[in-house]
Amino acid sequence: MASCIYTVLGVMPPLGGSTKVTKLVTSGLKNVVSASFAVEANPDRAADPIISHITEKRKGLGLGA
Repeated sequence: MASCIYTVLGVMPPLGGSTKVTKLVTSGLKNVVSASFAVEANPDRAADPIISHITEKRKGLGLGA
């Protein structure tokens, strides 16, 4: 998370038991340290949010998709 990189993990890290912590690391850190992660076990489906994230960042930089 300290790297400010959007990351897609294959398994959920051991954060269960606290909905506040889970919400913070899956969406709340984006506003704090520009980092977030998603969990998707299927590699084909995991590529979709990564591609969307890259496309969004490229648009923000004024680069073509």
